Amino acid sequence: MLAPVLRDLRHALRVIGKQPWLSTATVVTLAFGIGLNAGVFAVIDGLLFRPRVGHDAATFVQVEVQPPLVSLQDYQAYARASSLRSLAAWTPVHAGRDIPLLVTCNFFAVYAPAQPIIGRVLRANDCSAPDASAVAVIGEDLWRNRFARIGRSSARPCR
Repeated sequence: MLAPVLRDLRHALRVIGKQPWLSTATVVTLAFGIGLNAGVFAVIDGLLFRPRVGHDAATFVQVEVQPPLVSLQDYQAYARASSLRSLAAWTPVHAGRDIPLLVTCNFFAVYAPAQPIIGRVLRANDCSAPDASAVAVIGEDLWRNRFARIGRSSARPCR
């Protein structure tokens, strides 16, 4: 059983010895292709499949429930659980061509994105009073395109 493998290995070494440049080019091409494939996969995995969090990503867990089966009372019970440091929830709201998210007030604290260019993100007191006015956070593209804001000078930061 070992004899055919050894015979094939001796033959491969003879061929490599007769044409070393071709063998070197083949090995370098294979190494480059495998390395490029691994690099592209790592980038795609990091951008598309990993949660975007600013905190310790190893302790971050994202649970997706479809269809949404978690009630407000369930969410509040999970949020009080001592085994969780923090919990945020969100759900898409289909409204025309834009798909806004309805989020809990601590959503930005849990996901920890960069600070906004203008304005602020949600705070805990935005949800503390039941009769509080609604607060919206919009992205820069929507701000520029739908609300016709060209630059920073046309808007005042909100603190």
